[in-house]
Amino acid sequence: MKINKIISLAASIFIGTTFTSCSDWLDLKPEGQIVLDDFWQNKSQVEGMLATCYKSFTSKDATVRMLLWGELRGDNVIEGESAPSELKKVLEVDIDAENWVCDWGSIYSVINYCNTFI
Repeated sequence: MKINKIISLAASIFIGTTFTSCSDWLDLKPEGQIVLDDFWQNKSQVEGMLATCYKSFTSKDATVRMLLWGELRGDNVIEGESAPSELKKVLEVDIDAENWVCDWGSIYSVINYCNTFI
C-alpha cells in the first residue's frame, strides 16, 4: 500500500514537471514567412499595407471585373456583334468556372488585403 502511494506521488511529480516546464513548444513560427503578429512594428509598415490595399483595388483585373459585373447585372449592356464569347455567355446567364469574366480571384485578393489591414 505504501509503495503504491510512493509510485503515484512520483508519477504525479514527474507528470507535473514534465508538462509545465516548457511552454514554448506551442509557439513555433513558420520559417521563411512573416508572421502577422510580428509584422505591425512601425508606422511605415502600416502605411505600406494600406498602399497595398489601394494598389490591389486599382489593379486592372479587379477594376475590369468590377466594371463588367456592375454593368452586366444592371442590364446596361446589350449584346453586339463584336462582343467576346465570354461576355455573351454571361449575358445569357451561362456562368462557367472556365470563363475569365467569372474569375473572382482578383476580388478575393483585394478583400483579403483589406481584411488583413483591418
